[in-house]
Amino acid sequence: MGYKPLLPVTEDMGIKGNIITHEFVAANHVDVKIEETSWLISERFADACQALVTKEREM
Repeated sequence: MGYKPLLPVTEDMGIKGNIITHEFVAANHVDVKIEETSWLISERFADACQALVTKEREM
């Protein structure tokens, strides 16, 4: 039983998140200030991060 190699990750695969407004857009969106931007691996992960920082978590 061997290990499978990791798949490559490209910048276009993720979501850009704005750390000030807590909103996110597609990774190829260019209208975001770089100093206010974070890169998130997927929309599902972005949704979880957004819920965490806006305290809209399900209990």
